[in-house]
Amino acid sequence: MSQQLKLYNIESLFGKFIKWEAPSRNPNAPYGGISKIVSLGGFNARRPLVTVTIAGDDLEFAGVDEWDWFTYMAEGRFITYTIIETI
Repeated sequence: MSQQLKLYNIESLFGKFIKWEAPSRNPNAPYGGISKIVSLGGFNARRPLVTVTIAGDDLEFAGVDEWDWFTYMAEGRFITYTIIETI
């Protein structure tokens, strides 16, 4: 089951692999990939997440909006994820 990626739950994902997705301009080609969440790089950083990309798009391009939701490349492109047990 997919969940929204929010700032309050990010620390529980450190060291875990996730499959994530976010809408793009082309509804047939959403952003997404498989990434390992390593840490936060700082709240004032342009790219607050430190990740390792296994496949797909680079999750380090995610930003945090004013409601502490992670979005990808633009406001309103909310990121959903599921935890992957094995790759």
